[in-house]
Amino acid sequence: MRADGERRDDPPRAILVDWGTSRMRAWIWRGGHDLSPMHSDDRGMKALGQADYPAVLARATASLGAPAGTPALICGMAGARGGWLEAGYLAAPTDLGDLHRHARRVELPGRDVRILPGVSCGGTAPDVMRGEETQLAGLLDDPGPGLTCLPGTHSKWALRDGSVLTGFTTFMTGELYEVIGRHSILARTLGEDWDDAAFLEAAEEALEAPELVWRAFFGLRASALLEEGRPTSARARLSGLLIGAECAAARRLYGAGPVTLVASGAMAQAYGRALAVAGFAVTLRDGEEITCRGLIRAAEKIWRD
Repeated sequence: MRADGERRDDPPRAILVDWGTSRMRAWIWRGGHDLSPMHSDDRGMKALGQADYPAVLARATASLGAPAGTPALICGMAGARGGWLEAGYLAAPTDLGDLHRHARRVELPGRDVRILPGVSCGGTAPDVMRGEETQLAGLLDDPGPGLTCLPGTHSKWALRDGSVLTGFTTFMTGELYEVIGRHSILARTLGEDWDDAAFLEAAEEALEAPELVWRAFFGLRASALLEEGRPTSARARLSGLLIGAECAAARRLYGAGPVTLVASGAMAQAYGRALAVAGFAVTLRDGEEITCRGLIRAAEKIWRD
C-alpha cells in the first residue's frame, strides 16, 4: 500500500493491528498509505488472557523494528468481551467515518493504545460484528456497490448508504464447515481432494432449494458407503452446499444485485463462483488491503499532524 513518493525512512506514526480470534496481524504506519510488510502472530484472542496482550504487542513492535513506545491502533477481537479491553458496539445505523471517535484507550504506561469499537444490530434480528466494520470503513472511498459480502468463519453481509452502515447479517458458514468437517459423521468421508465442478453443482443445488441442504449433507455419507470408497467430490460438495445456502439467503434478504466481495485466494474463487450463479454482479476487493485502509482512515483522524 505504499504510495509513490513516500519515504520509507519516515519515523513510525503508529502500529496498526488487526487482532482476530485466531491470529494478529500488524504493520508499521508512517503516514499516508506507507505501510511496512506485515508481522503475523498466531496468538489471537482465543489463545490469550487479558494480561498477555501487552507482551504480544511489544513483540510485534520489536519484530517490525519500531520504537517501543510507538502508538497502536487495534481493530478486531482484542476489543471483545474477554479480549484485552471491551470496546463496546456502536448501534447501526452508524457512520463508519466516525469509528475513531469511539475508540477505547487502553491504560498502558509508555504507550498510547486505542481499540476500535464493533457494530451491533438490535430489534428482532440481533447481530454483532467486530473487525468487519473497519474493513467496511476501508471501502468508503471505493465507488463500488453498497452491499458487501465479507466471507469468513462468520460471514457478514453488510449494507451501506454512503458512509452509513445501515444494517448487516451474519451467517456461520465457515464455522459450520469446520464443525461438520472435523466433528460430524462426515469427518471420515470428506478426504482432502477438491473438484471445482462438484462445488459449483452443489452450490446450484443449494441455491435452487436451500431447505434441502440438510438432506444433501447426509447424502455425502451415504454415497461413501454405497460406493465403498471416499468420493473425491465430497469436500467440494459440502463447501458448495454451505456457500450456496448462504448466497440463497442473502439473495432473499438483499436481492441479486451488485455486491462487493472482500476476500482473496480460494475463498474469493469459491464465493465469486457461487455469487455469480446466484445472479450477483461481483466486484472483488482484497481483504488485507481493505483492512489496512480502514485502520489508516481512523489513525489519520486520531493522530493528526
